[in-house]
Amino acid sequence: MKFRKILSILLIISVAFVPLSCNDSFLELQPATSISKDMALVTIDDVETAMYGVYDGWRGMSGALIIIPDIICDDFFPVIGYTNAYGQIIAWDYGADDMGYVFGGAYNNIVQASNIINKLDEGLISDEYKDRKNVVLGTCLLSRAMSHFELVRAYSKRYDKATAASDLGVPIVREQTITFPTRNTVQEVYDFIFEDIDRVINKEEDGSESNLLPSIANNGNTEFSMNLLYAFLSRVYLEMGDYQNVIKYSSLVIDGGSYNLVDNKYDLEDLWEYDGEGGGKGDGSSEIIFKAAITITNGGPAIGATWNTGQIGNDPRPDYVASPALLDMYDKKDYRYDAYFMDNVTTPRAGRQTILNKYPTNPNLNILNVNQAKLYRIAEQYLNRAEAYEALGNTASAQADLDAILSARNATAYGTGLKEQIRNERRKELVAEGFRFFDLRRWGTGFTRVTNEGCIKGCNLEVRASDHRWLMPIPVSEMTSNENMVQNPGYVK
Repeated sequence: MKFRKILSILLIISVAFVPLSCNDSFLELQPATSISKDMALVTIDDVETAMYGVYDGWRGMSGALIIIPDIICDDFFPVIGYTNAYGQIIAWDYGADDMGYVFGGAYNNIVQASNIINKLDEGLISDEYKDRKNVVLGTCLLSRAMSHFELVRAYSKRYDKATAASDLGVPIVREQTITFPTRNTVQEVYDFIFEDIDRVINKEEDGSESNLLPSIANNGNTEFSMNLLYAFLSRVYLEMGDYQNVIKYSSLVIDGGSYNLVDNKYDLEDLWEYDGEGGGKGDGSSEIIFKAAITITNGGPAIGATWNTGQIGNDPRPDYVASPALLDMYDKKDYRYDAYFMDNVTTPRAGRQTILNKYPTNPNLNILNVNQAKLYRIAEQYLNRAEAYEALGNTASAQADLDAILSARNATAYGTGLKEQIRNERRKELVAEGFRFFDLRRWGTGFTRVTNEGCIKGCNLEVRASDHRWLMPIPVSEMTSNENMVQNPGYVK
């Protein structure tokens, strides 16, 4: 069965992004796990099977979520002989035909989740299976909220309480319908996100909570949980500048004790090489709140190919290498340096370079350049909370959270003043995890990309905080197919 149009976009499935023609609709390209609104979901087994299609959406979208927000900024640059992957993006010369980013993947996730939510809301599944039904409903509601957030923070202005009611957000999608949607306001999108989250928290009249999701995922860290919901809310409130709520929800995750910072190089190396599943000398699983599961049979995005396009057993062939400015922030005794990078790599035409080694190919999967994306980690929660404490003037608590990261990584602070040190530590810790673009935009700082003689494009680029490209363009396929869509300022329709 072929889906009808809701939005015409770029679909992101198993690679970072896959360009489609201007006439393609993402709903006309139905992946194997897509759930039509007309599909029969009449048993608890039906809806549980459908739920795993929602997880599959996050697996498919994970490459774009990680790669583009990092290579676009100042931590990496392309070297002579690279494949021209993301060429317009790295040069900050992109337009509506270059940046599908997560638009297609997120709306695909939203439609699939909404179809399941709406079926469950019809009350067709017996309350005999209430607990199982709640997990499916909670998973789909949280996925829909997370997907709308990825869209609104990429394609809309940062949340500003004074202007959110008039700033253009993204279309809110609640069901699969034939329509040409307009853009809701930023405030409306955030309100809808919190509406879905409130349903998952499920407060009773007496103020107690009957959460739809378990505190800890039933299947390790590859399924949704209340801890993921709290971690997500911390990220949302940091984007909104609501620092009290950042502290509240990060603290729920940190103080709950289910996740811990690893404090030795072997566990850290396991976290990134084996995705926290063991196989090496350590166990890094305690850091992961949620990762997009990949198996040998289902495959996934080759995230590591951006930084190493070589073959297994051969010398690395990087497209993008690490900036000297980033590398200078690490002490060589910092556990992260050896876990995150590979020094003195001989490139085909750009001499010796230092490349990212955070996605080196999981030996348990043995699929070239494929590792599971760790989309939420406990380290982010410490850094979110440190930033929030510092913004509110609680320097002692901010310093304590910063010190927790530094101690676990055997590192020293870099920079002058607490605010700068927290920001630098965030850059060092979360490099190549999809944060840099949004961090710089949130701070309003712009950047200068420091490169070396091996650089081929976007070399020593300076981007000001006022550049219109801090708002990503609505994809050209959507603009062509939807007469009601409004493009972001500075881009040709």
